[in-house]
Amino acid sequence: MLPEELKTLSCEKVEEVIITNFINFTKEAGITKGVIGLSGGVDSSTSAFLSVKAFDPQNLYALMMPSEISLESDLNDAIKVAEHLGINYEIIPIQKIVDALNEVMEVKTKVAIMNRLPRVRMTLLYSKANEIGAIVVGSGNKTELSIGYFTKYGDGGIDVTPIGDLYKSQVRQLAYYLGVPKKIIEKPPSPGLWPGQTDEGEIGIKYDVIDTILFLWLDKNYDETLIHQETGISKEIIQRVMNMVERSQHKRNPPVILSSECGT
Repeated sequence: MLPEELKTLSCEKVEEVIITNFINFTKEAGITKGVIGLSGGVDSSTSAFLSVKAFDPQNLYALMMPSEISLESDLNDAIKVAEHLGINYEIIPIQKIVDALNEVMEVKTKVAIMNRLPRVRMTLLYSKANEIGAIVVGSGNKTELSIGYFTKYGDGGIDVTPIGDLYKSQVRQLAYYLGVPKKIIEKPPSPGLWPGQTDEGEIGIKYDVIDTILFLWLDKNYDETLIHQETGISKEIIQRVMNMVERSQHKRNPPVILSSECGT
């Protein structure tokens, strides 16, 4: 299913380029410290493995922010990553914060309820970053950023994402190369916003299919018909992915500044 270009990532070269660009970014910003949220998933783990090469380990801080629905196994995986990398970490349970928000303003729709979790985590990450003079390192990959599978001003509220130019299938390859634990790489990806949630279950399309469509469309400039002919993926699925990209454009754009000109 995956195009050959996505199957054979030049991991050594990709790592070198990412780290070089990461170091240049921190130098230009005049920042020597980073804060990252560790969930125990492949994206945040891979981002941490890369980040520790851009910062001294003592200058990279990880926050683990479980809610009442978070799995203990995910927290344990996050702790193992932090300890393996030799970085500082804190565990900050967030359920009391979420409950306090509900007392102030109750929300009832699923989207409103679940988006509070990543937005609370974003607030804590920036609080820590402000305290120590650091940047916030995110873990969004190109697949999820492209289709809008992130929370605006939640996990999308970051300063830099090391894996943002890599599709999900490429992140997995790089994770194996970097030495991210196999257990983490092979667990079903999940944002952990409700019990039993998985990325692919919620999206309804396998990542390999999404990656194939996005790569052929965004990188190779194939249209819907050509993607269908090349892959056999139904036009309905192709159009659905394209629609997700188009509908989520506002998440990737800066805030709109309305013109004040009167036309005179």
